[in-house]
Amino acid sequence: MHHPVSRPAARGSTVLHDAARLLANLLPVTGREPRRPRHPARTQKTRMDLQLRVEPHGERAVVHVAGEIDLATCPQLRAALLELTSRGVHHLLVDLAQVSFLDSSGIGVLIGALHRVRQHQGSITLVAPTPRVRQVLGLTGITQVLPVHASLNQALVPDPT
Repeated sequence: MHHPVSRPAARGSTVLHDAARLLANLLPVTGREPRRPRHPARTQKTRMDLQLRVEPHGERAVVHVAGEIDLATCPQLRAALLELTSRGVHHLLVDLAQVSFLDSSGIGVLIGALHRVRQHQGSITLVAPTPRVRQVLGLTGITQVLPVHASLNQALVPDPT
């Protein structure tokens, strides 16, 4: 099927005409744009399961997370954080050193948990995010709300207050 492209009205608009012609040549026979994968970097590998391990530290708990935190896996993280807060643990350190991917649903889980622990004067601290995850945290502004420590040892040092 040929996609008609109207001629430009003026010589200065030939760039627009060229772009329209190029687009018409790229469109498949159906006339629709080809589907693109939602996560192009992740299409070649199998989806990772989220692995969680909780380590108590006095009144605090460290939640070690490994894998991808996304729409499919965030219910696991939400359930673990909710379980801890329902048991009276209101100071949580979330270790992100082994997290390879974090999307907005994971950010939502962290914010929801923050609201729950703050009702009990608690806190959430993020620990050792990978560069990719740190970038997502920075772009979303969550680093303005949640403290981020470079290492677990640094996060476990008591506040001097």
